[in-house]
This record gives sequence, structure tokens and C-alpha cells, in this order.
Amino acid sequence: MQAEQKRHVLSWSTQPVRIHERYDAWQAMLNDSHLRWSLEKNQAEGYLGDLEMGLLGDLRVVRCICDPCSGIRGNYEIAFDNVAYYGLLLMLMGNESVECRGNYALLKPGNFLLWDTTIPTSFRLYSKVKKITLFVPQSRMRNTLPHVDNLVGKTIDWQSGLGAVTSSLISALSLQAGSIDSRQEHAATETVLDLISACLWSESTMIVGVTGANLISRIKDFIEENLDNTDLNPQNIARHFGISVRYLHFLFKEDKFSVSHWILERRLERCRSELVRTGTRKNITDIAFHWGFNDSAHFCRAFKKRFGFSPREYRLQFDPHNKNTH
Repeated sequence: MQAEQKRHVLSWSTQPVRIHERYDAWQAMLNDSHLRWSLEKNQAEGYLGDLEMGLLGDLRVVRCICDPCSGIRGNYEIAFDNVAYYGLLLMLMGNESVECRGNYALLKPGNFLLWDTTIPTSFRLYSKVKKITLFVPQSRMRNTLPHVDNLVGKTIDWQSGLGAVTSSLISALSLQAGSIDSRQEHAATETVLDLISACLWSESTMIVGVTGANLISRIKDFIEENLDNTDLNPQNIARHFGISVRYLHFLFKEDKFSVSHWILERRLERCRSELVRTGTRKNITDIAFHWGFNDSAHFCRAFKKRFGFSPREYRLQFDPHNKNTH
């Protein structure tokens, strides 16, 4: 079915469709907005559903209001999509159950759930619902939240505190996607992802559960809070936690990075984010030194190795005054 298209936004509705064809139309709309799914076909005629999808760079935010339905995304459906997203699902009205990776979640208004588009997943809506799903490329989400996979399929309550603030921002983003200038969209999505990551950071480190993993999570929190300290190194970290440097390295042995590499990765990500946010208003060397680097040449080499561009080249991609941008 042809979608109505505005700047940055695609909209679908079953209401203009013939009553007996609405549910099949809904299946097609869902596949266009949420990747491929197979829905149960036992629905009565006259199904009502509305979708609005905002496209913001490499992100998509989908606002959905619909009658009850259920479906599955299995290996067959996954094979159709050559993409890997995390779906960040926020419930605004109604109830939904989601099952993925052996986890069963029952969502109510104010709940948040993260699912993986590359893993078989099923859902069931028990009433008319209103919800928002923010689709984020997995590589980008892991840059801001390295432990994100620990959270797949977990229900998180965002009815108060920073979660409630983040929920409001996601909702506003879904409503205003068509009004965000292309020069502003990257800054907008960076802000939303930073807030989401801040909300989920403690959740991701608490879920692991065993003593060693709990300690490494505390260590990583400490590193995150002290990235601007040039004295942040394995020796001082070990001293802070009352453990040996050897044991500190042992804790990181099962992880993707060594201690020093982890610190470097997190500093580079903070610098990358600030380069985009501040544009040309802040000197590149000042940004590097603020986040714990003490050698600008070393910073530039490490940045280019990590992101494929020099800091200057990377920043120019998001400079609204650069004619080659967008």
C-alpha cells in the first residue's frame, strides 16, 4: 500500500482501505515500518491501525496506534532484512507481551523494552495500544552503551526520574521528526541516545549478577565517571578498588577489551560526540585534552583508526556551513 510521505516522515493508515482488506494492509504497513513480521490471520474485518515513521539520519522512530494483533519474527522473516537494529520500544497506552531470547515481558504504559531485530521475537497486543519504537543501528548503540546486549528482552520501568524525562523526549522526537532540519537531526538523535544510554547504563551493569561481573561493572562505571582524569590508568583504578593490577587485568580478560583499550574506546566516543555537538565552536585539541588525552597527534591517529576519519574530517560531516554536508 502506498504511504503518505512528508519531509522526513512516512504515514500509513488502514482507514481508507476496504474493510475486508484492512488487516492484510496492516501486515504490509508493519513490514514497511518495523521490518518483516508474520501476523496471525484470525482478525475480524475492519482492523484499525495508524503508523507514522520519522527518518532521522540512520535512525527511524515509529509511532503506532492499533487494535489488538499478534505476530512473530522468526528466522524466515529475519532473512529478508539485511540490517541489524535494536528496537527501543516505549509503551504509552495498552498492554503488550514480547518474547525474545528466552525472556517473556509483559509491558504496560510507562514500560520500556529493548529487542534485537536479528533474534527471533514474538509479540501479542491485548488491547488497543499506542507505542513508539526507536530503531537504532546496533553498531551505533554499542558505541554509547557497550553492555546493551545484557538488556535485550528485559522490562524497564520509565514512569519516574530520568526514565520519564527520556520517555517524554522520545515521544516529542516522534511527533516532531518532520520539523527537524537536516542540519539539526544528528545533534537531536545524539542527545536522545545519550539520555537513553544514561538511563540504561546502571541497568546493563546490574543484570549480570555474579561477583566478578558486578565488580567489573563497578569498575567500568568508575572509568566512565573519570574519563577526563589524565591519571586514570590500571594502577590507580586497582588502588581505588583495593585489588591488584593483575586481578584487574584478569577481570577484563573475558571482555572484548583490555583495561587500557576500554579507557581509550570510551574517551574516543566522548570526543566523537562532543565534536558533533560543538561543531567548530570548540578547538579539537581542547576537546581531546578535556577527555584525558595529553598528546594531540596520538589522539588524531587513534581517532582515525577507530572511526575512519580524522577528527577534523569527521566534524566537517556535520557542519551546517559545509556545502558538502548532506
